[in-house]
Amino acid sequence: MSSAKGFVAPGFEWVALEFQRQLEAQKGMGSAVCVFHKGRCVVDLWGGNSVLTSKTSSPVPWNPDTLANVYSCTKPIGNSCIAHLVQRGLCNYDDKVSKFWKDFGAAGKGSLSIAQLLSHQCGVSHIGPPDLSTVHSVDSNDLQAWSDFLAAQGAQKPKNEGQDEKSLRVAKLLLERIAAQVPHWPVDDERHFIGYHPISIGFYVSVLVSLIDPRHRSVAQYFEEELNSPLGLDFYIGLPQHSQRSKSVADRLAKLYNVDNDDGQFDPPIESSVLGKTPDNRDKFSSFERALTPKANPAATYFRYQE
Repeated sequence: MSSAKGFVAPGFEWVALEFQRQLEAQKGMGSAVCVFHKGRCVVDLWGGNSVLTSKTSSPVPWNPDTLANVYSCTKPIGNSCIAHLVQRGLCNYDDKVSKFWKDFGAAGKGSLSIAQLLSHQCGVSHIGPPDLSTVHSVDSNDLQAWSDFLAAQGAQKPKNEGQDEKSLRVAKLLLERIAAQVPHWPVDDERHFIGYHPISIGFYVSVLVSLIDPRHRSVAQYFEEELNSPLGLDFYIGLPQHSQRSKSVADRLAKLYNVDNDDGQFDPPIESSVLGKTPDNRDKFSSFERALTPKANPAATYFRYQE
């Protein structure tokens, strides 16, 4: 039986008791929890295994520096990049998105502001018609093309020699589709409709960051250079480009398991996700892991609190 490690502040002992109960119910699968209260870390616990025993792997304990995929928690990280650009005086929340991205103004979106985009009011909650009949499917190849496109030259910049023609076409097609997207609800209505953008928001934010940034960096590069490294964080939008650092991040990454089974047994590590491949092979960095878009799943973002 795995025991929880870490610490809890006085008054929060019940969290440790519940966390230990969860660990025992998980039958070896690890997890971690960190809680801040009034600006102070009051809970920092971990336990179990980040990799379970299988025919191809031995158990790996969950450690203080184990990384986990945080999915949609990446959204505020993308927004933080916009906030940093605002702080630098390069844009304002009231600025129209079309001020920096002219094509975004298509289909009646010309008056929409950065604030409206970040608060999910722009009506572009998915790419396709409102009835979801022909939603554009984004796979790992699309993501890799998109990542290469933004990382190499920034959105709407001339072709980089390192990017092949097919990849460039895929990325440009995605860029055209998201810019031309027709809002799924009235966006000029004073009632200000809000609808969660689970996936699409990452594409819009990644383009906006790249266009506003004078160096036209991808959102992953911008976050790494302006926030992650300077602040000593341990959060990644995609694997770092440096091979040795990528290996370090991948080695600390917890595998994902499906535990929703009638027999209570764990399935093998999850191989697929909503939009791509979940990182599984620690020696082979997939396009899923390298994707640079801050959205729900294939951003492959990893975080853990470090004091």
